[in-house]
Amino acid sequence: MNVSRACQLFELPRSSYYERLTRTDSNRTMENKKLSDRIMRIYLDSSRRYGAPKIHQALAKQQINIGLKRVQKLMRQLAIQSIIIKKWRPGHSTSERIQERDNLLKRDFSTTDLNQEGFAPTLLTNARRMSVMLA
Repeated sequence: MNVSRACQLFELPRSSYYERLTRTDSNRTMENKKLSDRIMRIYLDSSRRYGAPKIHQALAKQQINIGLKRVQKLMRQLAIQSIIIKKWRPGHSTSERIQERDNLLKRDFSTTDLNQEGFAPTLLTNARRMSVMLA
């Protein structure tokens, strides 16, 4: 099939075909390719642990001054991200049931009516006494 027939099928002018044949990548595209290679190398050298901020720092140490957002964009295009492990925090597990413990001290903090003195008011009273003593 010749060029003019293919261009008619796609409803494109022939000049677009020939322009596309001779088009070269822009400076920005070539620079992004080089940066992508460096970013991937830093990422793999860090055992896939570095995210965009640390890769940005590593590039700055190599005298490559680009923005953090550009590093983030290139990492997104490369489909890479750092290993993310959520920090374990006690008490956030929903799979375990809370167990009631035995009352070893045999203290009773239960109340039968509203506004009855229990544990919390005693603490407040003690705190007031302490603030008076400190003043």
